[in-house]
Amino acid sequence: MQRYQHITIFFLLVLCGPSIWAASPLDGDWIGGFERAESHVYVHTHFGPTTNGTIGTIDVVDWGDRFTASADWPLVKLELTPSRVHFELADKAGPGSGIWAPSDPLSFEGRITYGVMTGVVEDCGMKRPFRLDLAARIDLSRYAGIYQVASRHFISITSAYPPWMVAFDIQSGQEGVLFPRSGDEFPFGSGVEIYPAQAIVHFTTNQVGQVTSLHWKPKNGPAIIGTRVKELPEAEVSFTNRNVTLAGTLVLPPTKGPHPAVVLVHGSPPTVRGELRIFADFFALNGVAALIYDKRGCGKSTGDLNKFRFDDLASDALAGLELLKNRSDINPHQIGLWGISQGGYVVSLAASRCEDVAFIIDVSGSGITPEANSTYQVEHWMKAAGYSKADINDARSLYLLTSRSLRTNSDWNEVEAARKAAQNKSWYKAIPYMYRGARNTDTLSQLTWNYDPVPALRNVHCPVLAIYGELDPWVPARKSADIWKTSLAKAGNHDVVIKIFPHANHEMLDPRTYALLPGFFTLQRDWLLKHLTVNH
Repeated sequence: MQRYQHITIFFLLVLCGPSIWAASPLDGDWIGGFERAESHVYVHTHFGPTTNGTIGTIDVVDWGDRFTASADWPLVKLELTPSRVHFELADKAGPGSGIWAPSDPLSFEGRITYGVMTGVVEDCGMKRPFRLDLAARIDLSRYAGIYQVASRHFISITSAYPPWMVAFDIQSGQEGVLFPRSGDEFPFGSGVEIYPAQAIVHFTTNQVGQVTSLHWKPKNGPAIIGTRVKELPEAEVSFTNRNVTLAGTLVLPPTKGPHPAVVLVHGSPPTVRGELRIFADFFALNGVAALIYDKRGCGKSTGDLNKFRFDDLASDALAGLELLKNRSDINPHQIGLWGISQGGYVVSLAASRCEDVAFIIDVSGSGITPEANSTYQVEHWMKAAGYSKADINDARSLYLLTSRSLRTNSDWNEVEAARKAAQNKSWYKAIPYMYRGARNTDTLSQLTWNYDPVPALRNVHCPVLAIYGELDPWVPARKSADIWKTSLAKAGNHDVVIKIFPHANHEMLDPRTYALLPGFFTLQRDWLLKHLTVNH
């Protein structure tokens, strides 16, 4: 995955920034959205007092057909009266803005009643109702933890994505957002779609104010009660790959070892171990120890993420495996690798080089080169936006010209001339890669641009589970799945399961609602239990 959320997609949605009127009822974080024909549009605005007095920012994310992902985007024309609130997206990004696909012009008109902002948003000539709720300013960390409902039924609550929390049912695989309406009431929404709420969650505290249990009342169904349990055992660890030191956390099952284990490998963004914590908890609560670590050059890990080859990342993962092999609480014969997005390249390469890898799980790993993969992204976004075949061909040619220069560090004058000639065409700003500076076309190092995963896949002999979402805008899912299947067959590897979820994207979310597919986690759990010996 390029960015994860949940699991990966949620790093896009965290917003911080300056804002407007001091002591205003608008101050704070407002979260909600509106509905397009085929998808839910997530909206997160932030307002707060500054010396300028008139500044606000917004996140807008739509992972449906009209792919949009903008963060910290400036707001303009801010107006607030007792009966009216109005704001619009600025024409240009601000200094702290992030953009993966530009948002359409949006204009919000509404009113505020008891911490709820409702009204109409003008979206490309269409007027649609919206709702934003003001997040309570409370310490979310006091609610975070693991709650046990039954002997093998746990609910994990994490506060890593303020101003809301993520709730994950380990048994069913259901995941969503807990929105802090107050310190007592938390509506639960599927994905990041808060309303209509799928459940209302209340927490119970003891006499000294510690949270001890939760009361979960679904919209349709009986309430359940979860008792807070001790945090999972964990150990801070470090391991080395040549001159790079990787800092990580080993999350252990609550049972007696030795345990089977898995090393979790990131996607392409510069990320730290916390991004994968929800996966680590999932594995640990199902009896498999999980090692998560800060990617090289990130967090507490050393190294330079801008100068790497996939060999380096594979060696990082194998160094983590070697660390686990030498621990008395780990079964050295049952250690595997799990990789997401770019991590799919990494775990297959690592397994091709090391017979000690007991299994690999690939999530949305591409079967083609990074350059071909990025070209697919350009074409996918433009088709989704309704551009003509001629426009798509022109954009593809410009992208490949830019990519070639990035790969060879040459012909930049030709690239700049071609970009200048194209910058007034309607499709130019539909592609984030095109207008952010020729030398900053992609986060991948030019050393990795032509990496072909097929030779490595043809040397992978351990059991493999590969998972894809058919609606993936980043990776050609069916093509990649076919390449993995064919390549592993040529290796003589017959212990292979390849699953394509028809209504899932790169992050295994339903792009219409951002709801995580429950089958994504249950598939991994059931597959692992067939291949590993787990202590109960």
